[in-house]
Amino acid sequence: MIGSTPREVGRGSKWLWAVALYEQARAVVLRPRPWGRIPLVAMITLLATAPVCLLLREVPARGTRRRQVVALHRRALRTTRRLTPWGRLPWLAMGALLATAPICLFLAQDRLGSRVLGRGEDEVALMVDHWQQTAAVAVIVLAVGRMWRLAPVLGALCLSSLSGLLIAAEIALVYWIVYGGLAGVGMPGLFWHFDATTRGWAAFGVTLFTGWMVYLLFTRDHEIHRHEPEHQIWPRFATAARASGLPIPRSMRGTPDGGPAGMLGRSNAAGRLSWFMAVFGVPATLALAIPALIPVARPLVPESVVDEPWLIGIAAGAATLGALATIRPATRLHELWHALKRWARREDPAWWTVWRLDRDRLDAHANMRNLFLVLSAVFLIPYWVAGPDVLRSRFPAAFSLCTALGLLATTVTWLGTRPLRWRVGIAAATAMLLSLVGSLDYEVRLDDLSDRYPGTLEQFARQLSVQGGMPASYTGIVDLQGFERRTLDFADGASAPAAALRDASHRERWLENWRRSFATASRPSPKPILVVVAVSGGALRAGVWAETVLGYLDAFLDDFSHHVRLITGASGGMLGAARFVVSQCDGHGLPGGPVGTRGALQGPPDYLSPIAWQIAFRDFLPNSLIPTALYNRGNALEEAWGRVDRGLDTTFEQLRDAEEQGLVPSIVFSPITTEDGRRLLIGNLPLADLTYTPARSLLVEDAGRLADDYRRDNARTPDDYDLEYPELASVSAVEFFRMFPTDRKRLRLAAAVRMSATFPYVTSSVVLPTFPPRHVVDAGYYDNYGVNLAGAWVASHARWLAENAAGVLFIQVRAFPNEARLKKLDREVLAAPPSEPGATPSMWGRIEAVLDAVPRSVGLIFGGLQSLVLPVEGLAHVRDSSMYFRNDAQLNGLHDTFRRLRENDPEFFRSVVFTCDTTPRDSNAPNVETLNWYMDPVEFARIRRNMEDLSEDGLTGRSRNHLRFESLLDWWRRRGGGVHASDHVRL
Repeated sequence: MIGSTPREVGRGSKWLWAVALYEQARAVVLRPRPWGRIPLVAMITLLATAPVCLLLREVPARGTRRRQVVALHRRALRTTRRLTPWGRLPWLAMGALLATAPICLFLAQDRLGSRVLGRGEDEVALMVDHWQQTAAVAVIVLAVGRMWRLAPVLGALCLSSLSGLLIAAEIALVYWIVYGGLAGVGMPGLFWHFDATTRGWAAFGVTLFTGWMVYLLFTRDHEIHRHEPEHQIWPRFATAARASGLPIPRSMRGTPDGGPAGMLGRSNAAGRLSWFMAVFGVPATLALAIPALIPVARPLVPESVVDEPWLIGIAAGAATLGALATIRPATRLHELWHALKRWARREDPAWWTVWRLDRDRLDAHANMRNLFLVLSAVFLIPYWVAGPDVLRSRFPAAFSLCTALGLLATTVTWLGTRPLRWRVGIAAATAMLLSLVGSLDYEVRLDDLSDRYPGTLEQFARQLSVQGGMPASYTGIVDLQGFERRTLDFADGASAPAAALRDASHRERWLENWRRSFATASRPSPKPILVVVAVSGGALRAGVWAETVLGYLDAFLDDFSHHVRLITGASGGMLGAARFVVSQCDGHGLPGGPVGTRGALQGPPDYLSPIAWQIAFRDFLPNSLIPTALYNRGNALEEAWGRVDRGLDTTFEQLRDAEEQGLVPSIVFSPITTEDGRRLLIGNLPLADLTYTPARSLLVEDAGRLADDYRRDNARTPDDYDLEYPELASVSAVEFFRMFPTDRKRLRLAAAVRMSATFPYVTSSVVLPTFPPRHVVDAGYYDNYGVNLAGAWVASHARWLAENAAGVLFIQVRAFPNEARLKKLDREVLAAPPSEPGATPSMWGRIEAVLDAVPRSVGLIFGGLQSLVLPVEGLAHVRDSSMYFRNDAQLNGLHDTFRRLRENDPEFFRSVVFTCDTTPRDSNAPNVETLNWYMDPVEFARIRRNMEDLSEDGLTGRSRNHLRFESLLDWWRRRGGGVHASDHVRL
């Protein structure tokens, strides 16, 4: 029956379709898994008990239970009868849409399969997708049409104060993120986490956050106008709530002439607060429930039609809000404090007042103060409670975000109700603390070099000192002026070019050691293939992809890791590169080998939750107001890496001997210093010749005459520092271990990865122990693909490589499939190809066009605002594309260089690009460099198999990578490289 077509069913009885739909709905509701029935029972229970609980507040406290039930029943009937058919119709339509949409998708899933969940690009999948969008837009339009009268009430509350504007902005931000606002920067699953428990916590947190903000709006208005109740928002709200069509009790009805007297006389303050939160909770809950019931509204490709953990989280949050509104714990806590004070004064404590609160007493000021104190305690407890990892595991990233925003709003709202002298005093204290924090030279330290930094008092003393220059108390700090004199104007009289030649010859000795390490009895003077690897940035995705590519090649190419001489890159890609290098030292297995390899990652690690917890509960407040260097989110990220792979605690000194002998690849990190835009080269390789550009082509001034001019104004003989180094065009980089030569044994790979992957706001920027201070940020600011530095290294050894290597292979590992944008001139390169001119649309195409009308209309409205974001969009694209264009030109230059050096060997130098493509759900969805330290397991599994050939179902593998891998194998064999069999690689 279910597999029959409409025509086949039409041959039977006319009611067979109804029977089929009934059986399908029955199978959905009564499916054997108990977990599947929990959301349905929870939703029905919540919808049934919430109005009853609210109406119970209106029943007199006296009388038997039977009389109370009868009164409740009569009140509910009167409430329902007041609704006109037109008033009930929109709510019935919304309920019908939200109820029937999942059922229809369940029924269609048997016929359409995964296309119902957005896993297809054919017309049927697009039709289902647009039908869901239309249903979601219809629900929103119906809700707005019935509740638009509440908008002026909410607007008046938000526009009446700074705290109201802040609350409105925070609510908009959170709901924007819930609906995938951060998908453009690679964080679509911040709230929609792949783990069901975390997703439930996120829904619970955003529901509590919404109720929390509504509570703050009402209590502030009540507190400000407590002596002028006629100016409170309640009269306007009650009138608008009745007009919205919601079932409102008689206590909220006005006088016959429409005046507010009845509203104010028949409702106590606690009841008003409860109804205020309940009425505004309806659209908020509706907005949160739409993505759970309509899959297309979720920012990630859904795994099921109905997201049950999300609905359970909403139900739990709503139930918690109802309990808090009923119990009023903050007010009881305030009353308990007064009872304790009376007891301390040996007066009658009147303990009964803690339990039997006056229902007309709201005590808004005490509520906000107690909330502020409780939340402050929650923030401060982790400083003294052992085991902060336990707390981090209980607070996912989304929950931490809601908590931090809630604390900020609570603080501002509480201050807004205080007298002017309080606000001025607290603002002055906050400004003073911020100025003290800003006066620190080294607010974020590099822990591996912590003993080099001066103390807090010493930094304050420097700010107050009238003398310039570096203080004598900064004993561990490197003076950059003195460093320049030692490196660019050498004490032994050697020029900078001479020092560059010295470093280049030193590296060639390392290359000779590497070449001789391949020697055997039959090949005493080998010429091995040299491999250089450049990995792109992109947080966790880039790290996993770098591990995957390097591990895959090592699993198939004979002694691949031995052939790799240099690895450079940016951001998260260097995390995978560092893990690969370390795996060659301790022998624990390749972390990114093919699926099934010993030591390979079995699932995506979550590095984001520790960062979010640290930001929400420490870095945001109170760390931002404490004038000293403290444990920060960057340290939390390092610790999270270490829990996955302790090999990242390896120091550069521990790698140096193996690098010098050519047994493990050399790895070079290149973060950027923000004050001057220079690269900070961190590695064991001496790279002095790559840190500056000589002035060979410049027409420079006469050095002798320039020195005479200097002596005219100064009493001493000038040096190159005073003459601004006329033999140099620019200094583009600085070597870390040339500034800190004795710290090679202390700096860990994890610290270098952290500096190379430091994107501000996500992770804190390290301040180097130099004077003036230098902040270190992500290497992707300069080159997000690592090609520039690796290409410069190859060019510096081009002649030696042409004579002593069998070939040079330059491997580019890119985490995102944006190659097409570099070659095509049309803008939307990821869009579906247009239909052929004159082609007749199919039946499904016509239906899809009709269903697409509403989403397309909404998209046109937002498209009108495109001019506002074009400058920012252009800046981001220019930055990204210019790196590609520059790198491609550099690699072509290297190819031409080796063609001149090896006239009869045009294939000596080859470059190959392996690009990760996990096929986005929407063909128009951008593939951007994420700032994200977690990923969905589905994306992780596809990344891990992206080097394989395309699978039969088309869900894993990538044919382009596999074909390029086959070309690499052919070139590798022709250059004399060996290939060994692997159980994990399919040829």
